[in-house]
Amino acid sequence: MNRFLPGNRVTLLRSGGEYFPSLVAAIDGAEREVWLETYIYADDDVGAIVSAALVRAARRGILVRLLVDGWGAKHYLTASLERELRQGGINLLKYRPEVAPWQFRSNRLRRLHRKLCHVDGKIAFVGGINIIDDVNTPGQKPPRVDFALRIEGPLLGAIVRTMQRVWAINELVQFQQSEVPLFPAIAAGSARRRADREVRDP
Repeated sequence: MNRFLPGNRVTLLRSGGEYFPSLVAAIDGAEREVWLETYIYADDDVGAIVSAALVRAARRGILVRLLVDGWGAKHYLTASLERELRQGGINLLKYRPEVAPWQFRSNRLRRLHRKLCHVDGKIAFVGGINIIDDVNTPGQKPPRVDFALRIEGPLLGAIVRTMQRVWAINELVQFQQSEVPLFPAIAAGSARRRADREVRDP
């Protein structure tokens, strides 16, 4: 099978100085929906800028879904910022919110390390940059060097589907229901049981 899809427009973004302005511009241009996944979502200057853009989008009627890792959220996403996001209309979900350090189950180590965003299924961002100020990291000599890609084209289909799938799995496991289709051709009960197995036995 040929896994290469022609016809994409890809822009390399170098570290936060290029990534965050491009991300915020895309969010501000959203017409229907914004989906964002990240391991770390920090309550710092960058977190405030991205949060403001997400809230602006939600307040003009855009569906905004934000998925953060339970461990990353524990250490970086403060209660006050979480409250601000939820009150601003953001659908905030935590991936594996249980983070008990002495729970000796191998699958507890499986975290959400993806950094993905798609806007309207038309623009996507893929890379290694978390929502955190990369020039103000205690204990590290700045700047942190990392990269992301801004993508338009046929690759968006796979990116949208994988983001929907992970969101639906987490809602099904945590709340036993989801408005996001996991397996459109499978009954809801079967989908929920399959999602439970995937989360328990990755």
